[in-house]
Amino acid sequence: TQQEQINFESQLGTKSFYYYNTLDDVQKQTYIMIFSMFENFTDSRRLEVNQDELNEIFMSVLYDNSEFFWVDIKYNYVDYGTSVEFMPIYRFEREKALEMSEKLNDEINGVLKSADTLVTDYEKELYFHNYVCDATVYSEETFDNLGDTAYSSLIDGKAICEGYSRAMQMLLDRAGIYNYLVV
Repeated sequence: TQQEQINFESQLGTKSFYYYNTLDDVQKQTYIMIFSMFENFTDSRRLEVNQDELNEIFMSVLYDNSEFFWVDIKYNYVDYGTSVEFMPIYRFEREKALEMSEKLNDEINGVLKSADTLVTDYEKELYFHNYVCDATVYSEETFDNLGDTAYSSLIDGKAICEGYSRAMQMLLDRAGIYNYLVV
């Protein structure tokens, strides 16, 4: 919808959105719809893409937006040939996810405040790197339990490699430093 477009575009200057920018115009519209679904915890939506396109766009949204830690990497869909009914799987109920998100944002704000006196992007990146490394212990035990998220890294203090990367991505995004998740 037009409101989804406006809401999304207001965020474009605040983050890198690397994977979004690799998509064509039609795929970008679907990306915005999926982004909006995740923000609003929407259960399902008919999308005018095929299953292969859906998977590419879905992963693009997840790669660009580490804050959607409540969205599972798996999803359900019904294939109608030229369109699909997309049904994301949420790891948590809305209230729990928003509570966790607030806790994560508070932690990120604290780290950013600690880096306020740093001048260059390099100094900030190094500070964030050291902070994440000091705050997180690598733990394969977290593999099936949010270990791939910034939440696990910054709040639980345990993560797998993707959790470290997503913590860095969120810190760099919030500091306005260009970055993207390499997969």
